Amino acid sequence: MSRFVLYYRETMLGDITSATRDEGAWMVGDIALSNAAQQFQDFFSYHVAEEDVTLSREDLQDLLNEKNWSVVNAETGVGKGIEPPAIYDDGTIYWRWS
Repeated sequence: MSRFVLYYRETMLGDITSATRDEGAWMVGDIALSNAAQQFQDFFSYHVAEEDVTLSREDLQDLLNEKNWSVVNAETGVGKGIEPPAIYDDGTIYWRWS
């Protein structure tokens, strides 16, 4: 299994392990979030449960823009764009390549 790294723009948000293909185009794995990911917790909650959050409309549009998200293969250094990931409280991450 490959190890991946999640990025929002240039900010490393966490290490992804146990990554496998899920249904259809979805990938699933376990993520260990970095300290930098703390500022994204409201977005992650909104994105998986559509909970009310204190994000501005402009911030939300920016966070939902798939051009800002990528996953890099830690072994090869090759990165690829993804749609905004779904990250759950139990450390599970789902993403689709864009």
